[in-house]
Amino acid sequence: PEAQQRGREQTSVLRTLLRPVILHKSAGLLRAMLPAKTEYMMVYGMTDAARARIDAEVEGKGYLQVQAIVDRVLRVEKTRLALSFLVQMGPHDAAIVFSTHPETLHSICKHMGGRARVIDGATGSAERIAHVQDFERGDIDVLLLSTGAGACGLNCQRANYVFPMDPR
Repeated sequence: PEAQQRGREQTSVLRTLLRPVILHKSAGLLRAMLPAKTEYMMVYGMTDAARARIDAEVEGKGYLQVQAIVDRVLRVEKTRLALSFLVQMGPHDAAIVFSTHPETLHSICKHMGGRARVIDGATGSAERIAHVQDFERGDIDVLLLSTGAGACGLNCQRANYVFPMDPR
């Protein structure tokens, strides 16, 4: 009986040590710890060349086809604008770019050279972890996430800029 009681006590201590630690902070406390939020609205217009591309492609097309053409052209315009901002970021800046279109992410990555990495559906789990660690350490400045792959529990806290790249 005495050995059983000691075993129960040791089990209780072990459970206490192994129990997950839950840190609970109120929203007010967290808000006080964070820097003030700054929001930039980047307005992108359609260039004359983009309008001409759309006009040339939409003739005789149905509504959904026209919508897809317009979305593609606007995505190109928005990518151009985002790139102009990303290449001018300061040495302590970091950005996360979200898109449902992996080709947009790979295009940005190509223009950013070694300063960016893409995480999309084709990125393996070990590579994802390595990219996030590179980003958090400051080895890269831009993390490009497909919205499907980026929704898989990634924790990136370094970014001070976020770009949602889809047209709407």
